[in-house]
Amino acid sequence: MNYRCDHFCPVPETFWSFETEAPFNRCSVCDKDLLEPGTNYIIEKAFQRKETVFEYAICTACHLQLRKEISPQSQKLFENYFHEHVDFAQRPSEMIQWHGINHTKWLSHCLVKGTPIEECEEYQIYGMCIDKDLVFMEMPFMISEAVIEDLLVLLSDETRGFLENFSDRVLGIDMPKGFVLI
Repeated sequence: MNYRCDHFCPVPETFWSFETEAPFNRCSVCDKDLLEPGTNYIIEKAFQRKETVFEYAICTACHLQLRKEISPQSQKLFENYFHEHVDFAQRPSEMIQWHGINHTKWLSHCLVKGTPIEECEEYQIYGMCIDKDLVFMEMPFMISEAVIEDLLVLLSDETRGFLENFSDRVLGIDMPKGFVLI
């Protein structure tokens, strides 16, 4: 799946790997070269008190495959949750109009609750990238711990088990309290 976007910038340090202090360059699942021209991938980073709790980058092929592991029940509940709270059809054009490609502005408030990032004890950020660039479409966005808690309640036991396995295998840690694959 390839995305086209006219609004992009080089991947900012906010989305760089905490461990390497450089842009992600390999898929955390299949080890694909993410910087190969035209490669689409997603970055997720979780923070607690501004400290990185976990991070990963996965190519869209692996992301789509992983999404198939999420139970249909959890997928439907997630879709309904975001559909009720966010207008993804309108958001990109509004954000570009208001903030251009200033990623810090896109991440400054919770996508769902509107909570300023400075008031968040825990939060997660998401970005869609194409090789060396962050693209501005549905992402980037930030979700606060209140949204993470809302989403965790929606997880089926099947999905929770999958996420525990993914966390152990890919992140190398027990499933963090707020781990949600979007």
